[in-house]
Amino acid sequence: MDPELFLSHQELLVQHERDFEMLEVQRIFSVCTPSQLAKRGLAVLNLTVVGMRTGAGGKSLVDLELSNATSTSPSLPSHRLRVGDIVALEEHGAGSKGKTMSKDWKPKLDGVIFRVTETTITVAIKARKEGESEEEIPKEVQERCRLVKLVNNVTYERMLSQMKFLKGTLAQASANSLPLALTNVLFGKQDPTFDNTWENLSSVKFLDPTLNASQQEAVRFALAAEQVALIHGPPGTGKTFTLVELIRQLVLQKKRILVCGPSNISVDNLVERLAAYRMSIVRTGHPARLLPSVLEHSVDVLSRTSDQGRLVNDIRVELDETLQKIQKCKFRSERKALYQELKQLRKDFRAREKLVVKELIQNANVECWIAIGKGAKVVLAGDHLQLPPTIVSEGISTAAFMAAETLALTKELKEQRKKAARIGASASFEVPPLDLGQITKDKDYSSFLLSTTLFVRLLGCFPKDGARLIKRTLVTQYRMNENIMAFPSLKLYQNILVADDSCKEWLLNDLPGVKKVKSSSQEETDVDYPLVFLDTSMAGMPEETEDQDGESNGKAPMASGPDDSKLNRGEASTVVDYVKNLMSSGVSAEDIAIITPYSAQNALLRQLLKEDYPEIEIGTVDGFQGREKQAIILTLVRSNDEGEVGFLSDRRRLNGIFTITSDRKARFKT
Repeated sequence: MDPELFLSHQELLVQHERDFEMLEVQRIFSVCTPSQLAKRGLAVLNLTVVGMRTGAGGKSLVDLELSNATSTSPSLPSHRLRVGDIVALEEHGAGSKGKTMSKDWKPKLDGVIFRVTETTITVAIKARKEGESEEEIPKEVQERCRLVKLVNNVTYERMLSQMKFLKGTLAQASANSLPLALTNVLFGKQDPTFDNTWENLSSVKFLDPTLNASQQEAVRFALAAEQVALIHGPPGTGKTFTLVELIRQLVLQKKRILVCGPSNISVDNLVERLAAYRMSIVRTGHPARLLPSVLEHSVDVLSRTSDQGRLVNDIRVELDETLQKIQKCKFRSERKALYQELKQLRKDFRAREKLVVKELIQNANVECWIAIGKGAKVVLAGDHLQLPPTIVSEGISTAAFMAAETLALTKELKEQRKKAARIGASASFEVPPLDLGQITKDKDYSSFLLSTTLFVRLLGCFPKDGARLIKRTLVTQYRMNENIMAFPSLKLYQNILVADDSCKEWLLNDLPGVKKVKSSSQEETDVDYPLVFLDTSMAGMPEETEDQDGESNGKAPMASGPDDSKLNRGEASTVVDYVKNLMSSGVSAEDIAIITPYSAQNALLRQLLKEDYPEIEIGTVDGFQGREKQAIILTLVRSNDEGEVGFLSDRRRLNGIFTITSDRKARFKT
């Protein structure tokens, strides 16, 4: 595979994905009024500014709550705004409530969601550019405003920047004839090499005596790898414990370690366990997204407690006092003078804060970055057979799809597609605006797809027995009853998984307070079984499609748009009954979670259950990654005459749903 061709193609696909998302948002704005956006969860209306203070980088943190004049309850309506989302903050009266947003609409004020509670949304307002008005939040906006979710362009820009950086690095290395061992392995140009020091298990003095044999072998293998090591961890097999051991071993070798994860919870779990060994850790990332238990290791907290940080705090106090004066000020001329003072204070604040952060990062053993270009060795730990990447532009352009098929589907490439599908790669060809003729000359063209992860692509570079060169698999799982484990193990993991004795016979009736069957004459209940299926196909419970007004229309599945969600009222009612049955058997609300793949079903279940059972967690599949509950109720929603199941047909997503949480002892599936 040609690395430069690959990177160029990836860069164009990322641009296409970004452009498609932006066009999709513009389309929604062109057909939706602010009220309709609010019903879809993309906006929150009738807000007022209740507080302003200073956050990281000297940005203004603005607290927003529902306006007393328009609401009877302080709780915010259901919405889809999350920490890190880019939002527009605008006067509530801007435009007509009954008119759609303009296609060319651009916000005057925008920022990032900093924190979300039941009653408050905090937004970090974007810094003003040179020459723009320093009056960041006009008085009319403070009194009554609304938030509208925008496209988050930051992630795309980071990916594009990294692609350009890697292309530049490759060009420079090629010009100077420098060795690129890591790059060559990542693109399948050479086999990975290993340090003979770690040739066998006896050469490793393990720090954690509880590791099982497959975990020990994975650690040894990763220590020996000189370029790349893959640790394949099926659900519940202890990837985190394995990585903690590996990191501790590398720290003993005085290595500087960069740790990244697909979610904040995955990184926080590592930080929690590493902190127990009194390691020097700096956790980067948005403080509102971190677990409370790891905040003491965050840049935000460490920057306040260091010597330099105390100086920064003094300036922060002055900034907060100035912001409070601005909020109370009634005269424009006085506000303008205060904003000028604020501008100079922020300049000093940012300069000192940069020094503090630089000092912290230089002293860190464990760091979280956007990463591969930062080191000479990479260890990837994950499971390519669980939730796949979400590519919103995939399959949109029929013309491009047909063009790709015409060029690509030779007999040899059809075989490559089948192989890619077997190892979890996408079997559809995306919109490649590059020279398709050149791309299809590569025998492994599936590697060019945006939906093909690095983990999967590396497995494709070293197929069959060659995968042993680059991967080790963890096989003992500690998460679920062996009856729950049996299906994914057989269908996805070549039946290699083994349930540990500590969990293989787990049942809900083992929990304290849960009723047990005391004699053979008593009727067994659902708490006496690890896995319960309920077939609703003949029960008259059809799915419905939520339209742009946030209301269900009962249309056939082919009539819905790409951004419409699904709900099933019959299944939701059945879930409510099942919750009551579990609780009557003694299962506590804190031990129950309800999962659904559709946001409309999620909203319906919250409406039905949250008031009476606030302790029950209700969420989507992606949102529950890394969570732990004893009883999982899963509602799949789809039920139609056409037999359409949408994205649930992807076996990786189904596997992710089936094995989503830890410590559960029973499961209910609809």
